[in-house]
Amino acid sequence: ALLDLDLRFRSVVPIEVSHHLYRQKLQEVWPDGSLGSTRIIEGIEDARLSRNPFDDSMWMLFGLRTAYIGRLDLDSCSESGMCLESARLNDSTVWSFPEEWQPGVSHAVKNLCVLVFQSADVVLIHFKVNPSVVLQLKLTTGVWTPVAASVSPSLQHFDGVHADRGGACCVDIIVEGLTTFLGVAHIKFNRYFIMHRFFALRGKSPYDVVHYSALFCLQAGGAFSSSLVGCDTLQFVAGIERDAAEGSVIVSYGVNDCEAAVAT
Repeated sequence: ALLDLDLRFRSVVPIEVSHHLYRQKLQEVWPDGSLGSTRIIEGIEDARLSRNPFDDSMWMLFGLRTAYIGRLDLDSCSESGMCLESARLNDSTVWSFPEEWQPGVSHAVKNLCVLVFQSADVVLIHFKVNPSVVLQLKLTTGVWTPVAASVSPSLQHFDGVHADRGGACCVDIIVEGLTTFLGVAHIKFNRYFIMHRFFALRGKSPYDVVHYSALFCLQAGGAFSSSLVGCDTLQFVAGIERDAAEGSVIVSYGVNDCEAAVAT
């Protein structure tokens, strides 16, 4: 979706994806340990878009039992660029997260985020919050290299499926004179209950967590839900942008896996 500065939709197109390349079998497991139905998932989940400022290309991080990154090829239908004609995931540019680095909880690797593009060919990827892990990816060769890993003892640690995982990352911001990358992590306490926290990474190696907020939720529902009393328990922040003029940040998030919303 292409939005203007007032967050109004200007153009919307479906992303063309070779769905047969992203097909996985999912075994439902209920809280009591019993097995549910087995389903075939075809397509992509948890997509995040990032623009590479060095060549103005658009890249999409997405998941399907593991994490992928690939370039989006966009066609404009106007010289102004305010109209999209089509969007395609370029299969030849897609790289997956290395299997040997995946932890025991397989779905924990779905939520990788772009930290910063270092060049047209190199990007730093942020993986989890505590421990904070940063990886470097060569976009032309698919070579992943560990860059930094650090643990924040003062930050409450949730193990396994409840770990602080990626949500939205990152915008650069000065905190107490220190250049940092500000992002939003999410903590999934069960299938239908998600909380968030802001975190700030040091703007250079070792990219450790230097500030973090308390857990929070967004008291703003969608068109099909009312959050006048509390928060929808199934929220997922997946985008963040800085509004320098207002001195604030804008986050985009999903509501109940059904709707998209923004909050400042």
